[in-house]
Amino acid sequence: MSKLSYLAPVLALSVAAGAAPVAAQDPQSGKAVTIGVLFPDSQTPTWEMRHWPSIRDTIMAACADCKVLYGNTAGDPTEQRNQADSMMAQGANALVIAPVNGSAAGVIVNDAKARGIPVIAYGSIMDGPVTAFVGVDVIELGRVQGAALLAAVKAGGDPKRGCVVALNGDSQNHATDDILKGRRETLDGSVDICKEYWTPNWSPANAQSELDQAITTLGRDKIIGVYAMNDGIASGASAALKGAGFEAPLPAISGMDADLAALQRTLVGEQAFSVSQQPATWGKVAGPVALAAARGEELKAEKTETNGEFTFPWFPTPPLAVVTKDTIQKDVIDAGYVKASELCVGIYADACKTAGIR
Repeated sequence: MSKLSYLAPVLALSVAAGAAPVAAQDPQSGKAVTIGVLFPDSQTPTWEMRHWPSIRDTIMAACADCKVLYGNTAGDPTEQRNQADSMMAQGANALVIAPVNGSAAGVIVNDAKARGIPVIAYGSIMDGPVTAFVGVDVIELGRVQGAALLAAVKAGGDPKRGCVVALNGDSQNHATDDILKGRRETLDGSVDICKEYWTPNWSPANAQSELDQAITTLGRDKIIGVYAMNDGIASGASAALKGAGFEAPLPAISGMDADLAALQRTLVGEQAFSVSQQPATWGKVAGPVALAAARGEELKAEKTETNGEFTFPWFPTPPLAVVTKDTIQKDVIDAGYVKASELCVGIYADACKTAGIR
């Protein structure tokens, strides 16, 4: 199955970076408990806006005296390792890591193991003796994306009338490989993939450059859709199409994360859909797992995951949701992930009214 990944300088909740932490007594274990949370890139807004508050608040609600350290990089695996070293030096009893690079993060996992510190892989698998995995079935994520893009392309006519340009994630990210497996199961063969790229650092600017190249090579009339592996890549794809003279509704563009800008693009026909992993609920899964690991408790789950060398418990997160213009109200607004007042601003106000968003 899986392997996801995707940052801001190290921030510490209640603990300054590099400072010795003040002992915090966990009421349940009677010991000082500190948990480090490491995310991989600041270009994906959901890390900062959804995942971090969810896991932080869940841990603090269960253990008000516990300390939660936070780090986010700019897609730099070396910086992520430095952040992890800092957290372990500050007394972290467990680490929760969404890795920049699953292979490079194996060094962190092995270092933590040598110090007796459990590591929870969050959203993406890492190398080394991982303690547990929290996240979605990433291959299924690719399947869902592929099927939804195929449906969007078919809505415009014969899916073989043109071709789809595929903009995958970073080739060094384990998640990219597994999402790609799922996409190929449901999309490839039903449409023609005429160009395929791997986008360094999942960067919108890199994605825009890639699609610019494809448009120049193929011509405008050939492209009927763009497979974008996440919403950052989708934003670059949208910019490239508009820069080449396409007008809304643009050729169908996929996405993932259901971030605010992607939802707004979806409202005005600049993105077909985004797959939501319901990130605001992930902390309810990861928080208790991290606390149990930090307390030295044995972790048990109904499912297991593997990185090829080690097998460990897998704690699945909530089901995926394909968010289109017609489902934003139900899947996003009503679910409490985004407020209508945040979404329906400026040029998007009329589109919200048309979509029945309130």
